[in-house]
Amino acid sequence: MNLYPFYGPRARSFDFRQLSAFQTVLWDYRTQGHSARSHPLAAVREELRGLGLPTAREVVAAPNGRRMQYAGLVICRQQPGTAKGVTFLTLEDETGFAPPDSLQR
Repeated sequence: MNLYPFYGPRARSFDFRQLSAFQTVLWDYRTQGHSARSHPLAAVREELRGLGLPTAREVVAAPNGRRMQYAGLVICRQQPGTAKGVTFLTLEDETGFAPPDSLQR
């Protein structure tokens, strides 16, 4: 009986398929909570564009008062005691941050 099946001359080898760039970034997030490789939304940017969703850079550059939909990752949540129960979210994508003052529910 081999107590160490993954070591020595009788070790079995496994053939794992290569992860896509997007899967690798997701794996980074699952295991480390972040990725230095890329941002998860970068891989789906063309799909988001097709849905008419802007980047954070475009949200920040938009004229005041313009209503826009945006998709991003929540990186900060704040509930100041003086905000009467309002929660402020900071969202990000691969181009930067969409600050809470530019977001409205």
